[in-house]
Amino acid sequence: MRIFRGSIYLLFLVILIIFCLDNRELVDLKLGLNAFPDKGTILIQLPVFLVVLSAIAIGFILGSLSEFFRGYKFRIDHRKSIKDLSKISSELKEMKSQKKSQKEELLSLIK
Repeated sequence: MRIFRGSIYLLFLVILIIFCLDNRELVDLKLGLNAFPDKGTILIQLPVFLVVLSAIAIGFILGSLSEFFRGYKFRIDHRKSIKDLSKISSELKEMKSQKKSQKEELLSLIK
């Protein structure tokens, strides 16, 4: 399994390197508003592979953050249910020990 996973990673790395070497042309990246092209617009020239890989990375980060915040409610509910379960478990142990002591008292009274 480890060899299979390593070969998949190696294949992905080779494809990524080929993609980067094949897309080295420069593109203009315009940061700003299209309504006001002459005010506050920044023009940057970057290779195509850098633009594509950064877009993928930003998408991955935003997706991970949204998934983290979506699951926050469920993690809190899970922690609360674990606390409740431990509390109920300790109460059950107390009740069982009380029941045993009551049985022992009853047996001592019968004797």
